[in-house]
Amino acid sequence: MANPKLAGSFSLPLREILRGSENYSSWSFATKMVLIKEKTWCAVKEPAEGEPAVSEETSMQALATICLSIDSSIYGLVRDAKNAKQAWDNLKNTYEHSGSTRKIGLLRRLTGIRLVGAERDEDIICQTTQQYVNELFTTSHQLAEVGFKVDDAWLASLLMKGLPKQYDPMILGLESSGIQLTADIVKAKILQDVKVSSEKQTVEAFLGNSKSTTKRSSVKSNVQCYRCKKMGHFASQCSNQFSDKKQEKSKNSGHATFFAAFNACQTSTAAEEEWIFDSGATSHLCRNRNLLVDAENVSSSINVANNTAVPVVAKGSVNVSADVGASTCAISMNDVLYVPELAVNLLSVSKMCQKGYTVTFRKQTCKVISPSNKLVAIGQESGGLYRLKRSPGSLVNMVSRMEDNFKLWHRRLCHMSVGCMKRLETM
Repeated sequence: MANPKLAGSFSLPLREILRGSENYSSWSFATKMVLIKEKTWCAVKEPAEGEPAVSEETSMQALATICLSIDSSIYGLVRDAKNAKQAWDNLKNTYEHSGSTRKIGLLRRLTGIRLVGAERDEDIICQTTQQYVNELFTTSHQLAEVGFKVDDAWLASLLMKGLPKQYDPMILGLESSGIQLTADIVKAKILQDVKVSSEKQTVEAFLGNSKSTTKRSSVKSNVQCYRCKKMGHFASQCSNQFSDKKQEKSKNSGHATFFAAFNACQTSTAAEEEWIFDSGATSHLCRNRNLLVDAENVSSSINVANNTAVPVVAKGSVNVSADVGASTCAISMNDVLYVPELAVNLLSVSKMCQKGYTVTFRKQTCKVISPSNKLVAIGQESGGLYRLKRSPGSLVNMVSRMEDNFKLWHRRLCHMSVGCMKRLETM
């Protein structure tokens, strides 16, 4: 009488056919799952102490499943097998190489996987982020199967290492977040970054006073790359975007490069003195000229994310009073660009880091630590953006600007006495 547990088990579709060493790893996993589903894996695995012997019917069922899941060209390896375990071991001994050559080959593959745009001649190029992540994780699993377990922190570093340069702001944000990076965290961030950028966004989110907008076509055939001027792809997918850095730098001299985190911003209006932390901005930017101290006129422009050039009309210093809990802290920023068409003021994370400050991002807050290890600013997450916590009202900022203006005119008037300067003010 047939075993009722095995009835109908042949109806389970086989997911993979073994063809050789190139797909043994995935085949062994898929076939193991089929055998577990059929309740015949016990005929293959090493029996535990005191476990009853496997029936011949169960072993023959497992043997049939294994033989039907391999290519006919390798039937010779299992033709003389008397039971399922013998057939499984024959295939394992033939194709599961665990020697140094196999390890070196997999390591070479693991360190050579890159996303398109960051490739070298000898690399394995992945056209999508999903393929890129899958290749790295699959190869690391293959290494673990041959006795070389890839450390999770190292795999996280490899995930970041193989990304092209347009992912640098994302990597900077991850490294400055203060959290323990794992491969799963980096993987989720890479895939999330693609999801966010592929959603329909309002490109002019930071252009509060812009008089014109640019419609983005959803049809790639109508898209022109602004780097190589060819049709059919975006600039982020252009293979030439980093091919000639010197020429690009010369061409854009006098322009500050600015890639604002506009993806997360859903509004184009904000308080004139509100500041937002931006890991993608290369300069501090403000939209209110009254915030500038010792302002000087300039004639330049910045490029926003849709390659629209917006004018920079002045630059100077800005003093901001930050709320750090029980007290306030005055922050002084130099070389701040005045861009009237922006909807918000932006604090450049990279600029602060260049000055020796440390910026750490958490789930709800970010903190700025001075070189002397003092907390000088706090950002509060709201609507996907980290907004600087300022002291209530703008009186402190106005007084600070008045004091700075007084010092400025004191220097310009050859250090004239305070009394004489006050009399000049009333004339």
